[in-house]
Amino acid sequence: MLDFFNSVSEALDPYRLLLATVGIPLLTLFVTIYVSWKNTKLSAALKVAEMRQEWINTLRNQMVEYSVLCLRRQKDRNGELGDLAKIDGQITLMMNWEDENYPELEKAMRVLSKAVMRLEGQKGDHIVDIHAEYITVCQKILKREWNRLKEDLKKKRV
Repeated sequence: MLDFFNSVSEALDPYRLLLATVGIPLLTLFVTIYVSWKNTKLSAALKVAEMRQEWINTLRNQMVEYSVLCLRRQKDRNGELGDLAKIDGQITLMMNWEDENYPELEKAMRVLSKAVMRLEGQKGDHIVDIHAEYITVCQKILKREWNRLKEDLKKKRV
């Protein structure tokens, strides 16, 4: 085996200078391209993660605002229905209609808003249960999205 390396070394001896002047820069070029490609990929993944985190935060804020408007309207009959419809629309547009919890969320929002609007002259004690169901659906969606974000960041595949 040592003879093989000696023969290879002897065969390459006249080209040592050429290998040093061309081979090392080529190797450096390939390493630089690879590292740059990996950094670009990581940078893109982090940007997507940042945007997803912003989406989760905005969705959570809209879900809370919807909840507040419904409860305020139920309690003292104040609150613009236009504001409620606006937040409803924003949440609906932020969600993917193919999301596994989307039908459940949509139903919970409809039941809650209908309950709030027809409480004129009614006690409305059942609103607590309806509201709790809405919150549960929201928590499922937000928790799943948060777990997905964490998992994607661990795998660096956002």
